[in-house]
Amino acid sequence: MNRACLSAALVLAFGAGCSCALTHESDAGPGDAGDAAMEAGDGDALAAPDGRCERIGGLRRCDDACALACTAETGRCLESVGVCSRGYSDGTFEQPDSCDFGLGARGGAYCWTGLPCAASPSPLDAGLPGFAGPCMPVAFCLESGGRGLPPFQCVWSDGTPVVTGSPAGTCPTGGDPGYPFCGGVCGTVLCPNDGSSGPGGACVGVSDARGFGVCNAVSPARCQAGDVAATSSALSTCATVTASPCACLVPSPQPAGTGPLGFLVTRTACLAYRAQFPGDTDCVDETWTSLP
Repeated sequence: MNRACLSAALVLAFGAGCSCALTHESDAGPGDAGDAAMEAGDGDALAAPDGRCERIGGLRRCDDACALACTAETGRCLESVGVCSRGYSDGTFEQPDSCDFGLGARGGAYCWTGLPCAASPSPLDAGLPGFAGPCMPVAFCLESGGRGLPPFQCVWSDGTPVVTGSPAGTCPTGGDPGYPFCGGVCGTVLCPNDGSSGPGGACVGVSDARGFGVCNAVSPARCQAGDVAATSSALSTCATVTASPCACLVPSPQPAGTGPLGFLVTRTACLAYRAQFPGDTDCVDETWTSLP
């Protein structure tokens, strides 16, 4: 069975259905004179009719507060957050990153870059919050409050809010070379694609408490404490996908009211990540027993 089929099987096993984050291409082209002037740093030379279009976290507005459309230089307009963004590139693709996940065992698609998700609340799981939206730079999340943008909340892959941004530091060596450290101080890493949406697999674990993440081996589903059968099945599927023993990576803190949840990662990757954050993560098996 290939990775796409295995990933689809996990989604079916944990439940189906999720919403999609919407982005729209603007009608403007790179010849927009007003935008070109501001891109060159000459905002006073030719301002928008309603005044200079401000930048938030380095990204130009494209909502009602800015009359200029996005261009090829600024990227497409992400209407759900009101700014232009070019997305992220590894030299072969360039597209916005997005997330669509719930805080239940079904999980969903997380940001492959490890960036936070600027999400509009979405009821993906009964009684539990879900999130869907574009993945945005931390600087944008930190500067967006009180700026009159559409309603959204920046959250990390574990569902915790972005308050301070991830800690500074350096990216360590070691871990699982097939599913390496990623995001935050480790930069944009193209994780192996497990058949989920996006150019690569998800980078999980980055948060206000942790300065980098680790590549998620199988991203749609999550481990759930107390559900031994489902978690055992997910770990078995993960081992088939990766050809390596897997573990549940359990980050902390977790959002209130969700119950302990974990990401499916290889055991090697999990133990290496836990060694970097011994007080903020654990590696457990299907019975939620901590691995030695």
